[in-house]
Amino acid sequence: MFTVTTPFGTAHLPWDRIGTARPTAAGFRAHAYVEEVLSWLAPADRGSSDDLRLSGSALDDLDTPSRAPESGRVLLADDNADMREYVRRLLADHGYEVDAVADGEAALAAARRRMPDLVLADVMMPVPDGFGLLRALRADPALRDIPVLLSARAGEEARIERIDAGANDYLTKPFAARELLARVTTNLQMARIRREA
Repeated sequence: MFTVTTPFGTAHLPWDRIGTARPTAAGFRAHAYVEEVLSWLAPADRGSSDDLRLSGSALDDLDTPSRAPESGRVLLADDNADMREYVRRLLADHGYEVDAVADGEAALAAARRRMPDLVLADVMMPVPDGFGLLRALRADPALRDIPVLLSARAGEEARIERIDAGANDYLTKPFAARELLARVTTNLQMARIRREA
């Protein structure tokens, strides 16, 4: 009979083979999610800002934009009221004008009333869902060139399906605030470049 043991730690490893891990990577991600969740709370529920702030050198400046605010009109369609308000506030805080609606039908009506620069739509919303909204936008000659960013709780296979359906980009929920902002900014910039070309 053989006994197999698995050593823990790094004491058993040769010193020249031990790499130093990036100490801020895990903390950075955790900090971003904690800050996002705290931003959902009403000011009265938050307590003092000293109680909520995580310490950790550069991590304290996480929510401070490193560049000037962006601009553009974003049409946000999501049936989850909490998510809709969170994303609306996040984008508005970064300089975007946001029209937020609860379903695909209201989104289509809002887009026809006042053309957005980008549509951010949840796939799993009613009347029609995100795919139905995408099809309706692509079928309308006045709206077909608007970049559409779909979001849902799904994996890589669904991401490809969304892109194949005609979406410009796809976000998997849950997403970090920085990922959302980066995707919105990138899609708006690419749309501007296409228009100028």
